[in-house]
Amino acid sequence: MGQGVSFRDDLACLVVGFVFSVPMADNSAMMKPFAEWSVGPIEPALWPEAARLLTPAHGEAARPAVQALVDRWSSDPHASRRLIGAFVAGRLRAAAWIEPLSGRSVVFWPPREVGSVDQTVLRAVMREIRGMIAVDGVSWAQCLVKSPTPIEHALIEEIGFSRLGDLFYLFRPVSSAGSPGSERASDVEGQTVTDCSLVGSGPQAEADLEFIEFVAGDRARLASIVEGSYQETLDYPQLNGLRSIDDVLDSYESIGSSGTSLWRIARCGGEEIGCLLLADHPDDGNLELVYMGVLPRFRGMGWGKLLVAQACQMAARRSRQRVVLAVDANNTPALKIYRSLGFSTLEQRAVYFWRQPVQGRCTV
Repeated sequence: MGQGVSFRDDLACLVVGFVFSVPMADNSAMMKPFAEWSVGPIEPALWPEAARLLTPAHGEAARPAVQALVDRWSSDPHASRRLIGAFVAGRLRAAAWIEPLSGRSVVFWPPREVGSVDQTVLRAVMREIRGMIAVDGVSWAQCLVKSPTPIEHALIEEIGFSRLGDLFYLFRPVSSAGSPGSERASDVEGQTVTDCSLVGSGPQAEADLEFIEFVAGDRARLASIVEGSYQETLDYPQLNGLRSIDDVLDSYESIGSSGTSLWRIARCGGEEIGCLLLADHPDDGNLELVYMGVLPRFRGMGWGKLLVAQACQMAARRSRQRVVLAVDANNTPALKIYRSLGFSTLEQRAVYFWRQPVQGRCTV
């Protein structure tokens, strides 16, 4: 997934089972006004309750997810400032959270409705969060929502977010035998070689496809490849040029626990084909395909399939249980590659984004 929207940006939401839900069945109850309510920071004593409000599961099933959120907030000295609640008659009834990411970006977790919380209360929480995003040095914010209702959509757009489309979260179980798409591979000093004869025919197919391990001195080189692969991309093309490449790479680097150690530059016959950027999540048993890019002149030749197959092989060598990724639902060529290699849909979410206004206006 390109353009800085990744599986990890919403990974916690998936792990916790986050749902932003304002039921439509009883509008009269939803619109019932509350006489006594306020919006403000949620203190640590109420974090377990806030986590429950952000977790749709109930009872014992919700306990691990609730504890995971509380643990994350406990390790963040600024969590109380970023965690906002609506208090009705002194009771916490809705919660929202700004999750900071690298590259001057954040993920906005909107409030979910509990019982008959008034729409005005939810709107007040979201406006409070929106104001914090605007003044906190953030250049980019995203919000990923499962099956938004018309009211949810309206409230999110009301605070300046624009809907980009839908995002598919895909996964593929990893077997000890490795992955499809390649018959031989080795990993020697960070360089993996795959048989390029698996890709069609022609001079390039006779050479070996190399995966060169990224080093710090390659940043400008990698930036050029990533920017080049964004040309004519089908992964949210409307985002092109809205973030600096440095911010994008910073956000990629912050994902998972592996930093840049699993980043690879793909080269064949002395020519750079594209790049493969992976992130490790050992606690979850996941290897994430953060970004896979092929330069325009090499598209349609099968290279993308080999890059994805390489990700599966690297996951197998690290004994990960699955490869995960996020992709624009409209990116038919990429989806075709992923499906052909055994990826299945885990979840679908609507993607909204906000960008810091430029010269008094937001360029969307």
